[in-house]
Amino acid sequence: MEIHSEYPEYRAELNKCNKVFGGLSWLYIVIAVVFLLSVIPMFFLSMSLRADFGKFVCCAVFCIPISLVLGWYAIYKKYPKAAVLGILPATVGVFFVSDAMFTGIIDVALIAISILNAALVNHFSKKYHFLEEQEGFPHFSDLHTDNLKKADIARNSDPYARNEEYYASENVRGKMDELPDVNEKLNAKEDIKNDYMDSI
Repeated sequence: MEIHSEYPEYRAELNKCNKVFGGLSWLYIVIAVVFLLSVIPMFFLSMSLRADFGKFVCCAVFCIPISLVLGWYAIYKKYPKAAVLGILPATVGVFFVSDAMFTGIIDVALIAISILNAALVNHFSKKYHFLEEQEGFPHFSDLHTDNLKKADIARNSDPYARNEEYYASENVRGKMDELPDVNEKLNAKEDIKNDYMDSI
């Protein structure tokens, strides 16, 4: 089996990348759930308090959802530019915080989370894309590589070629052990009639 000394290191790096991306994904899911649960009550509250409805809509319908989508896309595709772009809508939403009520607080929190997301995605996506180009990704298993190599050899081999290990060598081919002579005459066994079937 072919042994790759760098595989344990690659596996550890890949596990670290997956943990970071997984943690960021869950963070965005929690924010999205809190936002969805709060936006409808805040909508009716802003109507009753006669707040600026246009500002509320800009923050709740455009700024926060766009920032969430860009941030999650950056995590899913390991795409740092989308993470950086995700900061902009959340920053624009700050101008509408006074009329956005609780959704405005979510927008302010989203700015900090978007900056953190951009930094982590930028750092770990480079490592992930490097590992993606290495042989053995995503398992980095010596056994996996050995199996792939054997499969390639089998696929490129001549299917009609004879494998000599399954055949006898030339010096013994065609020879058989001598059978001993049997001088004793074999007689047929006497047929003995019985009435077993009649008794049934």
